[in-house]
Amino acid sequence: MWPVLVLLGVERFRIVPAFTAINPFDFVYYPWSHSLLMTAVWAVLFAIAYQTATGDRAGAMWVGIAVASHWVLDCITHRPDLPSIRREERLGLGLWQSLPRLSRSRIDVRGRDRALSAVH
Repeated sequence: MWPVLVLLGVERFRIVPAFTAINPFDFVYYPWSHSLLMTAVWAVLFAIAYQTATGDRAGAMWVGIAVASHWVLDCITHRPDLPSIRREERLGLGLWQSLPRLSRSRIDVRGRDRALSAVH
């Protein structure tokens, strides 16, 4: 959902090289796809849609849990940039920041390429 909202201009991000150890994304504004409040709304809406389509109440509960669990995983990985229920509060434990940074030097890339070509 987030990429669609970005393409529509509803949410925004910037690409900042080495912003985190894993990706260069600085999530500037994304309250519709990643806020705690909207995650609860999306979880309920998806659960209702699933139950309406299938009649399976237990399955609908699992769909809602699955949608909500995405936010929990995001909260573990993101730096404190996830919108909370209040606009000014941002959440995130920053696992993306704690992973070792990969070297971006040309020497390391060449060494990796040589090692890969030796294997093949």
